[in-house]
Amino acid sequence: MACSKTLAGYTALDCDPSKGGVKNIYIINYDALSAVGISKVSGSTEEEQVTGFTTNTASTAPTDVKWHMYSMRRNTASMTSTLNFDETAGVNYVSTDVLLRFNKLDTPQRLEMTALCLAETRVVVEDANGKWWMVGIDEPVVPSSGNAQTGVQKTDGSYYELTLQGSDDTWPLELSEAAISAIKADLASA
Repeated sequence: MACSKTLAGYTALDCDPSKGGVKNIYIINYDALSAVGISKVSGSTEEEQVTGFTTNTASTAPTDVKWHMYSMRRNTASMTSTLNFDETAGVNYVSTDVLLRFNKLDTPQRLEMTALCLAETRVVVEDANGKWWMVGIDEPVVPSSGNAQTGVQKTDGSYYELTLQGSDDTWPLELSEAAISAIKADLASA
């Protein structure tokens, strides 16, 4: 039996530009949050958004319970979501890859990349259109690949690159203004 969902169609041609790219990425330890608040968008029966967070106060919570901001240079970071579907097994989930690039090979970048490689996290991506998207609602975001390169020519990049991957029940959810404000208020000192 098919699951019933209400289709709305899409007939409006959007005249607003839609830019690619990522401005900032915000990361917190997965266990630092005991809950992610999700609710229906006002006036919608189906559309959901992230509305807030509950910090984990249990004794087993990590000591690092702040959000960390990673500012990205233009054209160096991305977010790509892929639907994974197997009708026979009844499996349907979305894997999202968040690509970060740390320009310049040096010790501080190497240490940060190493820490991210060992962490289970939740990730929020602020795209070039000013929209904020959450990855890691249902399961921790973990590293899936990475590399470091010096390049060959002077104009080639010298950087670390890391892909973090999340597996959630649906596409990344947009954050409400309240959730964005909560992250901004809970940023760790640089």
